[in-house]
Amino acid sequence: MKSISKLLIALLLSTGAGYAQSKANKITKVKVWGNCGLCEATIEKAARDKNGTVLQWDKVSKVATISYNENKTKLDDVLKRVALAGYDNDVYRAPNDIYLNLDDCCQYDRPIKTMPSQSSAVYLHGDSAWRQKATMNAFSIILESYLGIKEGLVHNDASESSAQAKILITILQKTDHQKLATTTVKGWAEQGSEFSQLVTGITKSNDLSEQRKMFMRLSQQVYSLAKLNEFQGDLYYQHCPMFNNGKGANWLSKNLAVKNPYYGSAMMDCGKTLETVKGK
Repeated sequence: MKSISKLLIALLLSTGAGYAQSKANKITKVKVWGNCGLCEATIEKAARDKNGTVLQWDKVSKVATISYNENKTKLDDVLKRVALAGYDNDVYRAPNDIYLNLDDCCQYDRPIKTMPSQSSAVYLHGDSAWRQKATMNAFSIILESYLGIKEGLVHNDASESSAQAKILITILQKTDHQKLATTTVKGWAEQGSEFSQLVTGITKSNDLSEQRKMFMRLSQQVYSLAKLNEFQGDLYYQHCPMFNNGKGANWLSKNLAVKNPYYGSAMMDCGKTLETVKGK
């Protein structure tokens, strides 16, 4: 009888422990940006831990389904690990240098929502202990938002371009312009005036054709700054022969594959790379 009682007690305890563990298991869906099968393997590996956390990432929807024990693992820590592997998500932005070290096929178009709104930010959200000072200098921060404007135009999304331009306005207000090499003798006080006017114009316009005309002139300015300032990775100076009444127009990209911001989906791959501007 005693042995039977012990067996029942053991059974109840094991059942209770299993129930408690199942209650602790939680499934959450989070957006994680990436491109390919290599991205999938890296993202899923970064999420795994000794507590049994499992992440399954869908490269079409960019949605990660994360199963974890909330008594042992913080979702925040999982998403930090994913960001440190080079992948932006709904909570954390990957450090710029890690993103730039991803294989070419893995360098996804970075979303506006994860862009830093000030020069000291690497992550969009996060506790102060984890928020690192950005390795990006003044020009690199400006470049990131310029590329965000470009992506809006590539996708024929005037509101996206306008939103990124608004972020760039904030960045320009907070940037230490003395640390920014410029093409004019008077420095940023002279060059920055036209630069700011062009960015402001993009924020105020909902017309893609008008935004693209201002972006053409803005691209000339950013190109001249890229030749003088430090940044990580390489930039590709690309050319569309059709825009501007057949006179052509240029832009900068971090991807060698052409994605035309002047015509978007209508002529996405129209253009060529004129120059590789080496990072320094």
